[in-house]
Amino acid sequence: MLIKEADLLNFISCPIKYLVYKGNKIHEPATYNKLLHETYKWVIDTYNYEGINGLDAKIKKKWDKTCLQNQDIIMPKKVIEGWGMLYRVYEQLRDKHVKILDVNIPYHIEMPGTSYAVEGQIDMMAKYGNDIEILVPSFSNRMPESYLIDNNIKHSLDAYAIKTIFNKDTFITYHNYNINKDKYSGRFQKDFNKLELIVKNVGTCIENNLLYPCTGYHCASCMARGFCSEWGKDYIREE
Repeated sequence: MLIKEADLLNFISCPIKYLVYKGNKIHEPATYNKLLHETYKWVIDTYNYEGINGLDAKIKKKWDKTCLQNQDIIMPKKVIEGWGMLYRVYEQLRDKHVKILDVNIPYHIEMPGTSYAVEGQIDMMAKYGNDIEILVPSFSNRMPESYLIDNNIKHSLDAYAIKTIFNKDTFITYHNYNINKDKYSGRFQKDFNKLELIVKNVGTCIENNLLYPCTGYHCASCMARGFCSEWGKDYIREE
């Protein structure tokens, strides 16, 4: 059975979200943070294909256009704040001579000992000595907890795919462009063993239609929460 990366991550977040989002084009509302991340991805793609020359001006033009199109979301103060953080992205690429190996790399990985495979996309890969580095941006007021970084399933999928396809180890660098701090993580065999078990368990649940709501902080922005509130109301227990 083939499991799409987005479906796997949605199921882990909440099986009902998986059910509602699978096969449907759900339009999630834009947020300031989401727009920053989309612009960051555009910066990385542009840097990869066009290089560093004139990139700062291109970023400014792109961000100005984004702000103009989303004036109801990005207030004047955030326009300046966002530009400052995006300029620091440019400075990092310029000063550290970051070598992007590729962007938007599709992958297909099969889980050994199971009938499950996962398909997805690695957003970017950078050179890290003889290994691979994945750069992850953060624009919040504080860094994510190390536990969340070390157990992020998306990073484990990327690292598993890189190990399978390129036989390279993967290291993850979180850089917060708001407070200018870094955190680091890696993925090793124990993490791959854990990922294989997760995919196996999720695949088993999907095949057996084992779905249930899983409430948490993510519910605030989930487009499926209306469905969740109705879940189970049509269930009638027969004595």
